[in-house]
Amino acid sequence: MAPRFAGWLIEEGSNLSGRYTEEVREIKPFLSRLPGPVQKPSDIYALTVPEDTDALPLERIASKEIFESLTLPWDNLDEDKKQFNDIGGGSSIVLPPYMIQEKRRDFVKNLVQGDTLKSKLPLITRLMEDYAYLLHSLGDFGAYKGLITMLRDPEGPASMLSFLVNKALVHEEKQEQPGLIMNPYGQVRS
Repeated sequence: MAPRFAGWLIEEGSNLSGRYTEEVREIKPFLSRLPGPVQKPSDIYALTVPEDTDALPLERIASKEIFESLTLPWDNLDEDKKQFNDIGGGSSIVLPPYMIQEKRRDFVKNLVQGDTLKSKLPLITRLMEDYAYLLHSLGDFGAYKGLITMLRDPEGPASMLSFLVNKALVHEEKQEQPGLIMNPYGQVRS
């Protein structure tokens, strides 16, 4: 990571937290003399990659190991998680899997468009810029290019937010549903 960009991140963190402002002010003159290709987040968009590099889709990027620990907390997470996981399992009528997926997709879409999570879009954008720089530094140019493509798309940060919301809501399904005699949409054994 370019030292000047690391300094920029420290300054950004200090500004957001309101802590260590005096210390950051003291090192700022030193940091301003450091060279490096990335000095602020807008520089991340201009990093070079080999011409034959294809941008990876969001699903492949998000499945990378460095994203495993990335979580998105919000105030009503537990309530939303319960509602999300009750979709399709709360009644004696069994819905086909495609309808459950559709209802869950709509639930996530409504959450992302709500004020609580919509306010997190600038945070997601900044976070993905940092991840893009990290992926570029690691030589994973396809993932870098995919994140930059996603960030340039007006709906890109919202799609990453949807992915993170979905990740937070999903948990392992219960093996048996109480009161259900037979699921007609499950696999049939012969």
